[in-house]
Amino acid sequence: MLTNNKTKKAVALVLAGAMLVPGLCFETSASAKAKCTVKSMTLYTGQKKTIKVKGKVKKAKYSFKSSKKSVAKVSKKGVVTAKKAGKAWITVTEKKKAKKKIVGKVKVTVKKKTVAPTQTPENTTPVPAVTESAKPTVAPTIAPTPVPTPSETPVATSKPKSFIDENFEVPEEFEEEYDDYTYAEPQTITYYSNVSEANRNAVIYLPADYDASKEYPIMYLLHGIGGSENEWKSGMPEYITGNLNRDGEIPKMIIVCPNQLVQIPGEEMPSYYLDPGRFVMFNRMVEELRTSLIPYMEENYSIMEGRDNHAIAGLSMGGRTSLYCGFNMLDYFSYIGAFEPAPGVLGDPEDGGLFAREDFKIPEEYQSTTLIMIQQGANDDVVSDNPTQYHEALEENGVPHMFNIVPYGHDWSAWKEGLYNFARRVFQ
Repeated sequence: MLTNNKTKKAVALVLAGAMLVPGLCFETSASAKAKCTVKSMTLYTGQKKTIKVKGKVKKAKYSFKSSKKSVAKVSKKGVVTAKKAGKAWITVTEKKKAKKKIVGKVKVTVKKKTVAPTQTPENTTPVPAVTESAKPTVAPTIAPTPVPTPSETPVATSKPKSFIDENFEVPEEFEEEYDDYTYAEPQTITYYSNVSEANRNAVIYLPADYDASKEYPIMYLLHGIGGSENEWKSGMPEYITGNLNRDGEIPKMIIVCPNQLVQIPGEEMPSYYLDPGRFVMFNRMVEELRTSLIPYMEENYSIMEGRDNHAIAGLSMGGRTSLYCGFNMLDYFSYIGAFEPAPGVLGDPEDGGLFAREDFKIPEEYQSTTLIMIQQGANDDVVSDNPTQYHEALEENGVPHMFNIVPYGHDWSAWKEGLYNFARRVFQ
């Protein structure tokens, strides 16, 4: 996506505002009239959202009161916490000296936390776990040897996707290391980028007994706005996916963690992580995957063909990019995961948005064969409720998907659980 200076400034303002100061109120002169920016809101149990007051009067104090604290509790700063299903009214009062007046009432509708799948799950035959190789081969590192020509096996057509179940509970030991299983280890590879016209690095995780004579599904796992190809090392994907394979729930897979900041020749890397120039680099990931990284991986590693064997997911800005790449590369990706995706997915493309709200959808031919999962953090004050907005837009556009709320902020607790719940549903 190419943007001009006007677009870059707009994206910077939107994302900086959304990520750094959610719930900001504006203070104006004493002649201004304060009012709430919303009249109603819908939350899921455990979710939080701030009531914003625009046009605050100088030296005035604002208080918030809930009609039903058991349904929706509100703090002194206007942060509403959804407690249980039901409806409540939040009254916002302005006090200046001895004068009091109500500046607004916000209707809060609380719904029970759900995963909100929008298609009926279908029974599918689970993919058996790949057995351990009797003679493990040495995994390639920097310059892997091209694999032999694949055997002439028919490419599987894309099958209808099942959500497997509606359970998002995570076992306590999901990221533990067990002595009876050999886990993948992160390795750094170098490949040539046709976009950057230079060598670039990525971190890959190969099954411990990687065998070039076998074929493996592949997951591309993307980092956040301030990260690099090394960020997911903190998320321990080798243990999360390894334990799922150990328990026979998923097949062994190859995981690739690229650097999403794709520079073009002559372009400097902005030092500030919220610089709009960096957002343009993230958007180039579509072209980077198509022209450089995917061809490299398929040439040098034994990758299963067919979109049913390809997944993309990421945290925060990586979740934003996963939705962008996944929706634009449906011919390649059948699984798309976004763990607390960043702002900017929805919006006027002229102003830096990736999709207009009505265009945030996938063709009908892919709807039953694509699994999309979006995760919202109940206490996420960085990306706020943007993931919920993406979920609601997909619902409006009739796109089957999964939606889950976790009781965390914008942190690894949320992202690890997101990866677990996404990984156990891929390649089925």
